[in-house]
Order: sequence, then structure tokens, then C-alpha cells
Amino acid sequence: MVAIVRQIIRSGIQTTGNMLSKLYAKLLLIAVVKRGDGDVRTPKIYVANHPNTLDPFYLLGILEERVVILITQHVFHIPVLGRLVRRAGHIAVPDQGGDVYKQAKQTLLKGTSLLIFSEGEISYSPNRLRKFHTGAVRLSLETGAPIVPIGIHLDATKIWKRKTEIKSKTLVVTWYRYGWYTVVFGNPVYAYGSVTDRSCVRKENVGLRKRIMSCIDTAKHISREDALLHQRRAKRQFHSALRGAYRVACFIGFVFFKLNEFGVKVLG
Repeated sequence: MVAIVRQIIRSGIQTTGNMLSKLYAKLLLIAVVKRGDGDVRTPKIYVANHPNTLDPFYLLGILEERVVILITQHVFHIPVLGRLVRRAGHIAVPDQGGDVYKQAKQTLLKGTSLLIFSEGEISYSPNRLRKFHTGAVRLSLETGAPIVPIGIHLDATKIWKRKTEIKSKTLVVTWYRYGWYTVVFGNPVYAYGSVTDRSCVRKENVGLRKRIMSCIDTAKHISREDALLHQRRAKRQFHSALRGAYRVACFIGFVFFKLNEFGVKVLG
């Protein structure tokens, strides 16, 4: 009975989080999403770059299935938010050690997809990635789950940064407030080889990083094209409004002229 109640609470928190994410995206973000080919029904390992602290929250509203996110343990120490994240079933990633890999593997084997930010922290910049950890590749090799690379591109000038202290550790929090948030999904790929073969793991990891970089480049191109499209659309709307205002002014002028012609005193 207790397990059922916990599951209901967890589902409720996840649903609420997804709704809030979609609402925020609708109000403040111009979310542009390009999905890859290949509809894989099995649990997947989504791997994304991490240009902004709120990427996990934004992606919740974009992903079309329930996912468990691997999140730095420091988020779990934030009052209220930490408890919600834990209740939603996401996995805390400690700075050192822990059984994160085992938890992530069990999640996949139970049929739930994962969202992993393989850099382990915020990217150096939206276009410059950190070194990738190998956890996602090793999980794919062990469980057979496909990896879906995700590239995120945003306008770096709209990122708000602030240093904060959580449990005596200083962290840099970045918040992308508004603007284009372009997400490109690559096609699902499978890792091949042995998880005990380090050279194989490194090779697959390098390949994954390159795929995500390719997705970021595509997202960057789409952002530029979409921005130009919006500018052209806004320009057309402006000129259309200008022409409409001109016609209204001409009509009013014509009416005034005709009324004066018939001797009707309009003004004064």
C-alpha cells in the first residue's frame, strides 16, 4: 500500500514538472525541436550537452516519455526543490564514489529511459564542451540500450550567471532566461564492444561526443534560419500594419473631405 502511494506521489510530481516545463517554454522560450529518425520503443539513454543549469527542467517538457535524470547531488540539498527532485525518482550524482552507475543500470533494466549530461557539469560555453565521462557508453554496452544524442543551442548573451554556496561548496548557477532554445535529437545509436575493453569504451565515447557536436552545429544553423524567418515575418507584419494604417488614414481623410464638401462642419 505504501509503495502504491509513493508511486502515485512520484507520478504526480513528474506530471506537474512536465506541465510547468512546457508552460515556461511557451511563455519565455522560443523552443525549436528537431527529432531524429528511428522510433525505438525500448528504454533509451538520452545524452545531451549542458549549456544551462535548467536544461534538465527544459528537456522534461520536450522529451516524449518519462525519464529519470542523473543530477548533481548539490541540487538535492536545495530546500523544497531537492525534496521534489528526490520524490520524482531522479538519481543524485555525488562528487566522489556512490552507486550511481548501479542505480542507472537498474533503471534501464526496469524499462525506464535515462537522461545524462556526460560532461558532469555546465559546458565551458554553448559551443565548447567539457571532457565526457564514459558512464553513458558503458551503460549502453552492458544493457544494450540505444543512445540518443541531443544537441542544445542557445543565445549565450541571455544566460544569467551567479555564484551560490550549497553545503559549503561554491557553485556557478547559469539560467537561460528567454530566447531561442533549439534542441536537435540525433538518430539512436548502439554501442558495440566489451565494457571491459577500455580502448573500445574510449572510442565509443569519442564517437558520441562527435555526434552531439554535430547535433549542436545543426541546432545552431536551425536557430539562425528560424530567427531570420521570424525577422522576415515580423517585417512583413510591420509593413502590412503600416499599409493598413495608411488605408485607414486615407479613408478618414476622404470622409472628412466629403463632409466638408457637403458643408458639414466636422471640427471646431
